[in-house]
Amino acid sequence: MKLKLSTLGIGDDNAIDSDEELFLEEAAAQFRRKPGELILPNPSSAFVTSHERRKEWNLLLEAYRRVVGEEVRLSDIDEDNEENEENDNNKGVVLERGKSELVLLRGEAGVGKSFLLKRLKMTQYAHGKEGGGSSLSRGMFLQGHFDRPASEGGERERKKLDGGRPYAAFVEALESACGIVVKSNNVTEFRAHINEVVGHGQKEREILTNIVPKLRLIFQDDETPIIRHRRSSLAASDNSKGLQFVFRKFLRAVGRYSHRIMGGPLVLSLENAESMDAASLGLLESICTDSRSRSVLIVLGVRDQMNLKSLLLPKTSEEAGEEDGHDERADVEGKEEHKEDEKEDHHKEEEKEEVTTPEPPTSQPEPPKTPLQKKLQEIQQSANSIHLTEINIQNLNPNTLNALVSTILHQDKEYTLSLSTLIYRKTNGNPLFAIQFIKSLVQNSLLTYVYNTFQWKWNAQQIQAETDVTNNVVTLVLVNTIQRLEEIVQFTLMIASCLSCTTVLNSKLLTYIALAVVRQSDTNPASSDVPSSYHYYPNATAINEESIQTVLDTAIREGLMEHVSADTVEGVAVKFSHDRIRQGCCTLVPSDENVARMLHLDIGTALRRLYSGEVEEGLQSQKQSTWMLFSAVDHLNIAFEMKKCSNEDAGREGELSQEKLREEYINLAALNLEAGEKAISLAAFSPATDYLSKGVELLRFSNCTWTTTTETTSANQNNDHYNLILKLHTELASTLYVVGQMNECQNVSNIVLDNANTLEEKFRCYLNIMACLKAGGKLEDSVEVGIEFLSQLGEPFSLKPSKMKLASEARATRKLLAKYEDDQLLNLPDCTNECKGMAVYVLGMLFGPMVHLNHKGALDYLRLRSVRLTVKYGVCDASALAYAYYGSHLVSSKNIDLEGGHRYGKIALRLLDRLDSTELKSRTILLSNFLIVHWKEPLPKTLDRLMDGYDVGMLNGDIEMAFTCAGIYLQHFYYCGLPLQSAVKDIREYCGQMKEYQQNKELRQAQPLWQTMLNLMGEASHPTILTGDAMDQDEFESGNIGVIVMTSYRMQLAYYFGDYELAETCMKTLRPQSGGFTAPYFQVARRFFFALISLGLARKESSAKQCKAYLKQAKADIEWIKERVAKGGINCLHKLMILEAELHSYTKQKDIRQLYDKAIMTAN
Repeated sequence: MKLKLSTLGIGDDNAIDSDEELFLEEAAAQFRRKPGELILPNPSSAFVTSHERRKEWNLLLEAYRRVVGEEVRLSDIDEDNEENEENDNNKGVVLERGKSELVLLRGEAGVGKSFLLKRLKMTQYAHGKEGGGSSLSRGMFLQGHFDRPASEGGERERKKLDGGRPYAAFVEALESACGIVVKSNNVTEFRAHINEVVGHGQKEREILTNIVPKLRLIFQDDETPIIRHRRSSLAASDNSKGLQFVFRKFLRAVGRYSHRIMGGPLVLSLENAESMDAASLGLLESICTDSRSRSVLIVLGVRDQMNLKSLLLPKTSEEAGEEDGHDERADVEGKEEHKEDEKEDHHKEEEKEEVTTPEPPTSQPEPPKTPLQKKLQEIQQSANSIHLTEINIQNLNPNTLNALVSTILHQDKEYTLSLSTLIYRKTNGNPLFAIQFIKSLVQNSLLTYVYNTFQWKWNAQQIQAETDVTNNVVTLVLVNTIQRLEEIVQFTLMIASCLSCTTVLNSKLLTYIALAVVRQSDTNPASSDVPSSYHYYPNATAINEESIQTVLDTAIREGLMEHVSADTVEGVAVKFSHDRIRQGCCTLVPSDENVARMLHLDIGTALRRLYSGEVEEGLQSQKQSTWMLFSAVDHLNIAFEMKKCSNEDAGREGELSQEKLREEYINLAALNLEAGEKAISLAAFSPATDYLSKGVELLRFSNCTWTTTTETTSANQNNDHYNLILKLHTELASTLYVVGQMNECQNVSNIVLDNANTLEEKFRCYLNIMACLKAGGKLEDSVEVGIEFLSQLGEPFSLKPSKMKLASEARATRKLLAKYEDDQLLNLPDCTNECKGMAVYVLGMLFGPMVHLNHKGALDYLRLRSVRLTVKYGVCDASALAYAYYGSHLVSSKNIDLEGGHRYGKIALRLLDRLDSTELKSRTILLSNFLIVHWKEPLPKTLDRLMDGYDVGMLNGDIEMAFTCAGIYLQHFYYCGLPLQSAVKDIREYCGQMKEYQQNKELRQAQPLWQTMLNLMGEASHPTILTGDAMDQDEFESGNIGVIVMTSYRMQLAYYFGDYELAETCMKTLRPQSGGFTAPYFQVARRFFFALISLGLARKESSAKQCKAYLKQAKADIEWIKERVAKGGINCLHKLMILEAELHSYTKQKDIRQLYDKAIMTAN
């Protein structure tokens, strides 16, 4: 391997050929130093950890090479690895290639996780160069960080800072991908990959640019026609599934671009994963269970302070046998090595007392699982889960730590042994803590260099007495580094630590915020809330962009900060070199409650003004940034909490002050509403609920209630406050439903119902209550609430309409519709009567519960009423669904009207293009294609439309309807007679997704079809038993859902393979189920097989009486189909011809050859 010792820079890709160069550069620095000069390596550098991390590096490299697609053999990973000599059983084993994988890097802060990631990045670059590519032909390495609280134990005012910006690490990483694409002038290619995988829909692009704003740079010049998807959200709905559905396709597109254009896999490194918010956890699960994902390596950096056994589920004995067994062997080797170290240690007994940690008692309960641990284990249990690898990085052992100390001090290992033993006791072998501890010893003159002897000297007893026994590097850095810096440096570091840890810092941004804080303090010198300690801040004249840049240079020189690349940020971008450093700087926030409150208030106000564009400070790229809004609201909320507690302790202030505070609280409530709405748009419902709840609390604290808005001084203010109260409560009720707090949702909804002025303002809360009751299984109560609201809307509804009432409603509906042609119905004006529009929507929401409650008369009444309201009052959001309901009524009523049903089914589908709402689109597509249009159009024409229903349902979070569309698509595909190989591929993928999204009902209805296809292809042990790759018949029969579906497919297999006894048994089970719901196509198929089986049994029957009975059954089924043919059911005609041919073959009344030929021609 070619090695270089010169012209090496960590940020210079052209200078790096391998990770060993970084090691040798650091080693060379040690040899170039002057006597007494202390050169401290980076705690995550190759120099510190390259030999110690060989095992962990091999595991990471193995996963990377699998994703690359190489034939990885364990013996090829590191030819110099001594452990390979012991892994004879694994040599030559070819591992799975090309699929995406997830790697967990676990360890305490400072143990070297970052080093492994840097080494992987260099390896990815080397992979590109070995392939003969340019510096861009190595794939993409994207890195992001989740927000961590700046204070981990927290004082009240800082505890909630950075509580979890939604998708923080994903956004940071993928925005850097946009920067790479723009810089390399590959925008067109990147956009083409997105369009290919994600699609051209406006809705998809809105979702993506809402999460990753920089994608607007990719889409801004796109001239591709946009397919319009518009949505108006009415009922409470969880759109997180839709967001995840689009995002997983986007990540596929990025991975494909990286593989095809950049020449390598996509590596997505997400650090601080233990702080992942709930929305990000859901997104992680979605992309880790994507069966189509290729060429993506996801690396989660997890800070593990509790030293959990594992974040993953334990492996089975078989799985453990397949792994390389490194962990157990490493534990044994580590113990043996530790024993050797103890033998060499001159202070063995003392070390045992201080270093050895007693084993916890066996009866001690295990700590509760973290959200990340729970999610990872759910991913493991998913049928589509990508491969997961867990790498646990431990602290340095005493031997390696002594080697590190020896190298830093440039002394023999024997000489430094006593010092390294002391450092090990203090730091437990953590590299970051050890290096900072050495630095503090030198700064405090506890470690000195003697020039005449060329040796470092120390007094172990003095070090032991004058240093704390702690592994908290925050204390070390704060006491020995930060407090030694100038006042302006400390002040700037404090400001920087209060910002989100994902924020890219620069001199312009920090200058703006620092000036805002200092100027605010200067303008209130006499304020009673601002103590004199507030004014220890630097003078405003000392703060400018040049001085702040000097501060940042000092912080970088001291190792507190480091440079980062940021394509669109003004000024030189920096960040804290470690989270623990940031936490140390955060402790600079004054302990005085009032001072801290004013600091948070000033920072929050500055960020709010910057977010709203009120200032022109050369910070254009920061405006309208999501982090800016959330961070501003967080700071202002903390200031409010501290002020509230102060008021509780000190009593209320004067009238003027209270009026000013009241106005500030109302403004902050409005800002919380904006933050809550932004979080909802990101499908981050937990933080949205927090922001909206805080907004409601602020209004209550300011005495601004529903009945007291008249206290304001103007009518406009009164209206604004009322609207603010209404919107906060309405949005809060919706988010409470989504996060599963049903009782709280109903309580808040009832507050709106009690205080809102209009029915339109109450509408969403009525829908929320109906949804809560339905989710709780209280279908009768849900229907009752809907009927109550219909009465208020002027549309009273009866659950038990009389036959006379139904007949009257049917006549009135037919008479009204007879006045209009199709185009006239499609071009009806928009509904201007809000009450009637809401009534149509509520009727649509009542359909599902009424089906489950078997209110047949009420269902017919509902279908008739909804379409009549649409025609009479105009088109509303639910009008397309109303036409679909009416069409399904016509094809399933006693007087079958297939022509009329088809007409209104087509009108429903055409009307969807006009409507703004996509909430009901999937449901409308399903009803039209499942129940209606297949009667008058060839069955294959329904396939693409059902796939559209699936896509729209997934996009809008209507998961149940999406997978119902997918299930009917698979069913129709099967009955179309298309090649089974293609069908099996589709059904395998959709069944995997049904498992992933826990759609058990649809899954259990799809599995028998899947296994039926496999049986017909000869991929089952017995042709009529549905046991194989898709399902186990014996286990399946023990459940309730899907048994009828399984029986139907078994009946078909029994007929195909001549098992008439089984076929008759299945037919007898199915006949009672075939009299009610007659509209779906599968009912035609069942009747067809009933007739075929009855005719076959008649042929085999020797008893004339029984034979006559079978013939009677067959003729009844033939008549059922003939009735549909007479009404225009084109997909029944060829089946009728086949049955008539079969019947004549039994009776021998005609030459049946012509009948069969005619049936075949008709089917084609």
